[in-house]
Amino acid sequence: MPLALTTESKGLVLNLVHRVRVPAANTQGRLPVVVLLHGWTGDEMAMRIFQAAVPSGAMAVSPRGPVVAGEGYGWVDRQASDLSPASGVAALREFVRGLPEVYPVDPARLVLVGFSQGGAMGLSLAITDPERVAAVAVLAGYLPDWARVQITPASLAGRPVFIGHGSQDTTVPLARAAVMREALEAAGADVTYHEYPTGHKVNRQGMKDLKQWLAGHV
Repeated sequence: MPLALTTESKGLVLNLVHRVRVPAANTQGRLPVVVLLHGWTGDEMAMRIFQAAVPSGAMAVSPRGPVVAGEGYGWVDRQASDLSPASGVAALREFVRGLPEVYPVDPARLVLVGFSQGGAMGLSLAITDPERVAAVAVLAGYLPDWARVQITPASLAGRPVFIGHGSQDTTVPLARAAVMREALEAAGADVTYHEYPTGHKVNRQGMKDLKQWLAGHV
């Protein structure tokens, strides 16, 4: 089914504008869902390239961040303090909490895939509300200090996390990915970590690795 730009379905309203890809097959029951989170100055269309990695039997949902960022949107005001991620995470939490009320998705099979700032938001939600997120992929992203200090031993025990980062990334340096990996492994997460010879983006091999990882966790 073609993607649709909407905030409302069946008379119910979600808090964020978003686009939806519904599986073409007429399946019964509730579906797994992959929520695709764009980065700074992106929008609900920015993550469409990653939909190719989402299994065909899953619903793909791409919300628009709540913060105006030039000609696009974001999740966190980059000029604000490091406490600002809390508001972005709250908006994301409200959105995913409402998804099962609007769409036939299984809240127990919700996976987050975020690029850059979107990855930081997805990871922050997984840390602060781990029972709501089945797995999370962080692409060229980072672990905000706000979320890092809320990690407790075993708080992410067994939770699958995919980290894909470019070794030549100057926007989010590779060192931040290493710090993130160490913190998540210490919290018990099942981390799959990849480095790629690229900058602040996901290359072809990264897409292949993400698709394979999603196939095993969606």
